[in-house]
Amino acid sequence: MKAVVLAGGEGTRLRPLTLTRPKPMLPLGPAPVIEHLIKQLAKCGFDEVILTLGYLSEQVRSYLGDGSKLGVKIHYSVEPEDLLLGTAGSVELVSHLLDKRFLVIQGDTYTEIDLSEAVKVHIKKGADATIVVKSVPNPWLFGVIEYDEKGFITGFREKPKPEECRSNKVSTGIYVLEPEVLDFITQHPCDFAKNVFPKMLASRKRLLAYECEGYWVDVGSREGYIEAQKRILRKHMEETDSSIWMLGEAYIGNGARLEGPLLMGSGVRVEDGATVGPYVCLLSGASISSNSTIVSSTLFEDVRVGSGSRISESIIGEKAIIGEQATVEESIIGQAALLKNGARIRSGCRIWPNVVVEENAEVEGTVLLTHEKPFYFFIDYGRYTGVLASSITSFLEAITVVDSKSLEFHLYRRDFERWIRNVIQAPLLAEEVAALRKQMLRGEELRSGLIRVVKAWFGYVTEEKTSH
Repeated sequence: MKAVVLAGGEGTRLRPLTLTRPKPMLPLGPAPVIEHLIKQLAKCGFDEVILTLGYLSEQVRSYLGDGSKLGVKIHYSVEPEDLLLGTAGSVELVSHLLDKRFLVIQGDTYTEIDLSEAVKVHIKKGADATIVVKSVPNPWLFGVIEYDEKGFITGFREKPKPEECRSNKVSTGIYVLEPEVLDFITQHPCDFAKNVFPKMLASRKRLLAYECEGYWVDVGSREGYIEAQKRILRKHMEETDSSIWMLGEAYIGNGARLEGPLLMGSGVRVEDGATVGPYVCLLSGASISSNSTIVSSTLFEDVRVGSGSRISESIIGEKAIIGEQATVEESIIGQAALLKNGARIRSGCRIWPNVVVEENAEVEGTVLLTHEKPFYFFIDYGRYTGVLASSITSFLEAITVVDSKSLEFHLYRRDFERWIRNVIQAPLLAEEVAALRKQMLRGEELRSGLIRVVKAWFGYVTEEKTSH
């Protein structure tokens, strides 16, 4: 049976982490979100997966390949990033692959539900569409589903007032559908919940609500992501009877306190007197200095935390530096951001990549970059160097210091040309970079060539402006 995974969104609720990697590629434990999801689909008997992608799609495709390593066959549908299709519209694009019953699931889902049971109930009750639902304590934050004693849906209520809730059942965004459901996609953009299912209900089609057993969470927010991370750590501890999940060699200083469940990647350092855990993921290369405390948080690759700092219920992007005596509470810190000594990041903050927070500053809210579309330098798919450019001047500075492998990666993908032409609005420079690309240079020779081309263009436009 086939499953369609909707994974084309930009992940705005997890900004700024999703500025450099798509939401399906964010790490949960030792693997990205999408790997956990596809493994669960395979476990439930789905042997073909159709992934609808858009934003930063190449990172997902590069990681998953044809799916054989995960026991499935993967088809890809890559949507133009500026085209708004909606959930149903995305599925309609792959309708030629959907001639039999199929499953739809959101790409930002972590679940342990036995989805094969939902299919069995769908078939047994002769439903046209089955929506997998869960009971939640706060249904007014979701779309509420109302159904009769046989499980057939009688109505939908989109985010009702608390006193108006007649049900605590909400949609998980997991559907079992007959191919005929696609006939109800008659507008664009088109969503299943907002458009398709109400039309089907009005046409007296059989819509079933299946209340499932098993764990499910939407990882598309900071709260959901941390909840899923806790679940994975707890599950590993229960299955292995080990509270510390080691992915490689790590340094643990004298008097350091590790409280499980927690995960430690290769090359992690926890210095004397630091406290880590419970529910902490330290990815490869992370470093925690003496007397710091990390609780219920995920620190991406190569994060450095100064002495005496405290981080709780937060996500810290790769290569970020947290100074001494700093505090981060219930926030997201962007890639390569720098929080200087004594900085205090209050609950709900988002600090954008490479932003500097000064000493003893107290931050509430969101701190953004001044440029809307900076250029992020990668070494490979999903491997951010911590270097960005927001102007030609900073681009020149960046290509002088960034790893030459990053220059090769972007030049031969034509990333430099597109950014220079579309964002900087410098078509002449873009043409010069394209000509350089055709020379097939590598390493330091490539760096020298890029610097020469940018400096020559910079001198040309500066001279042109002064002559006028």
